[in-house]
Amino acid sequence: MKKEKLLLIIFLASIALLLFNSFALTEQQMKVLEKDPQVLEKFNERISEYIRVRNESCRKEVLEEANLRVDSILLAISRATKQKSLDRPPRPEKPPRPEMIQIKDTSPIQPLWEMDSIHHRK
Repeated sequence: MKKEKLLLIIFLASIALLLFNSFALTEQQMKVLEKDPQVLEKFNERISEYIRVRNESCRKEVLEEANLRVDSILLAISRATKQKSLDRPPRPEKPPRPEMIQIKDTSPIQPLWEMDSIHHRK
């Protein structure tokens, strides 16, 4: 536990030192820029170019994220409407079976043709 705290303190101190050095360097660079107007002009051009490129890349990232969100919203809407349109009405019930018609003729069933007549045709 104590080692972790010590490492954390050392890490934070090194970050603070790096930040201080970077600010000191930029302060020295600003003094140089103030002395030479051509360097200041070039510096301003580079800064404006950096800002333009950064804005362009940010705009692309935002548009890609927006496209992904719009696509997901459209897919969700499409799925929701698809499910609603696929809902079918329930199957109708079968009608009741008709009553059996009683045949009054009770004679035995006989073949329509004699078996001999069928064999002769072959």
